[in-house]
Amino acid sequence: MHVVSVAVANSLHRELTEALIAAGKHVICEKPLAPSTDDARAMVDAANKAKGIQTGTGFTFRRSPAINAIKREFENGNLGKPYFFNGHYWCDYSAEANRPMSWRYKGKPGSGALADIGSHVVDLSEYLFGPIESVSGGVFTTFIKERAL
Repeated sequence: MHVVSVAVANSLHRELTEALIAAGKHVICEKPLAPSTDDARAMVDAANKAKGIQTGTGFTFRRSPAINAIKREFENGNLGKPYFFNGHYWCDYSAEANRPMSWRYKGKPGSGALADIGSHVVDLSEYLFGPIESVSGGVFTTFIKERAL
């Protein structure tokens, strides 16, 4: 099976994905799927209507042996019943103020680090524990307010 990976600017995901599906190609689209929920829903609808076409998004944490070992422990009842998930993604590349500006540090709501990294944390929670039932708030703070271009 041949698959086309859509790994271009987020604003082009819908157009390319729908065209590839219409052309009968299997597609894996990078996240975030689209810049709006309307665009994402249209992509999902196109995928659902296509016959024999497989589509997906590459959430790589699902392939981690450590994550799958934890999943098995929960499934086997060895860790008890989970009641909540508190996810963090620790990365040191952005901790230094002298690091240059990156696309991860700017953009509209739902983009940047939240869409790039946060989407993995959300997917991981559902992969391990099932559908999210509720979300309680968080506060986002920009610690390094200026970076070199």
